[in-house]
Amino acid sequence: MACYFSWEKIGYDKRTRRHRGTGVMLYAILKFIATIALKVFYKRIRVKNAQRVPRNIPLIIVSNHPSTLMDALIIGTNIRQPIYFIAKGSLFNNRLIHFLLNCFHMIPIYRRQDDPALMERNEEIFQRCYHFLEKKKALLIFPEGISKGERRLHRIKTGAARIALGAERSNNYRLGVVVVPVGLYYTKLGIFRSDLFINFGSPIAVSDFSELHRENDRKAVSELTNLIR
Repeated sequence: MACYFSWEKIGYDKRTRRHRGTGVMLYAILKFIATIALKVFYKRIRVKNAQRVPRNIPLIIVSNHPSTLMDALIIGTNIRQPIYFIAKGSLFNNRLIHFLLNCFHMIPIYRRQDDPALMERNEEIFQRCYHFLEKKKALLIFPEGISKGERRLHRIKTGAARIALGAERSNNYRLGVVVVPVGLYYTKLGIFRSDLFINFGSPIAVSDFSELHRENDRKAVSELTNLIR
């Protein structure tokens, strides 16, 4: 049983509403617990420019990824609206973990280095992301695609730009998707009572790339990816 509604049954029947309600409640509980845990773990958490994060619009948050376990929790607890997190598909292999990740709004994405045979599922995943954006939800993507615990930015992949522009194209470029970059800096990665700094960057209007995307989708994806970087 999924924590939120089944993609095969998007109708508003009783079972769908029950699953959605369960997901909302569990997400709120997990967010509350995570917020307290992070305040205990870190000596100081400094957040800069949080007002740059818009609400009630289609939103994609992109962030560097220095800590595999902490990054999603930190961003999720420092943004008011619920976030749908995109995570590597290999995390979903265990049924219990799959259930828990669904409760925390995790969406699997499949990477070539994990299992090339599963890459074809990503088209369905992209459609799910479009659906969330059409409902004015917020997605969190780590465009580096890896986390190695290093204080440097790895090569940015094109997934975030492809989802943003794909969602716009699916809605005749009238959706109004906005991308907000986030920078995370740990003074001592993984060390108890260390400091954490979070900086929200200026919002990027994906509509600025609409004309280019109509003419040359690869160039538009490349330019948006460079701007995210």
